Amino acid sequence: MPEEIPLFPLNTVLFPGMPLPLHIFEQRYREMIGLCSSEDRPFGVVLIREGMEVGEPAQPFEVGTLAKIVAVDQLQDGRMNIVTVGTKRFHLLGFSAEKKPYIIGDIEPLADEPAEQEATRAIAQEVGPIVQRYVALTQAAAEQELTPLQLPSDPEEMSYLVGAVLRIRNRERQRLLEMQSTLQRLTREREILDRESRSLQEFLERRKGSLGPFSRN
Repeated sequence: MPEEIPLFPLNTVLFPGMPLPLHIFEQRYREMIGLCSSEDRPFGVVLIREGMEVGEPAQPFEVGTLAKIVAVDQLQDGRMNIVTVGTKRFHLLGFSAEKKPYIIGDIEPLADEPAEQEATRAIAQEVGPIVQRYVALTQAAAEQELTPLQLPSDPEEMSYLVGAVLRIRNRERQRLLEMQSTLQRLTREREILDRESRSLQEFLERRKGSLGPFSRN
């Protein structure tokens, strides 16, 4: 049976298990977050298809993720800094901007279809070290301290983690979120990781070569 929830259209794709800090300043979203916080209920995060985060209601994509509020910092002027975490995906059946100052959507849960477990576990084991290398490359490219990525044992959770750490265009991330097969999602993510890792490796080699015989240190 469809469930009615508040929606927050953003220029962000939220995956289950992914933390999402937000600064809330528009009055309509102050009201929405205040309600969700007081009633301990989630809201839906959906990627904007058309429109903007601020101003007139945006047109969202039809697959999003529920966001649970885990921390609220109420500022004196009414603005808020909140921390949320993605929980479950949903399919948006319809929405209205007439009922409340913010968008209200009718949703139903979206779950991955059953897949061959042995094949899914095998590709998850293959993707694990590839995504760890990718994260190390992104940290090196940003000249950050190298922090190893901790991997979950569950293949579906890993597929969401990979989607969350990939630094790619939102529409490509959205397509990963919309997939209803963990096996297919991990397979596609492996292709993307190979592509992005090659680009990062080439960037690091060019940067290293541009330094000549001198070190940055």
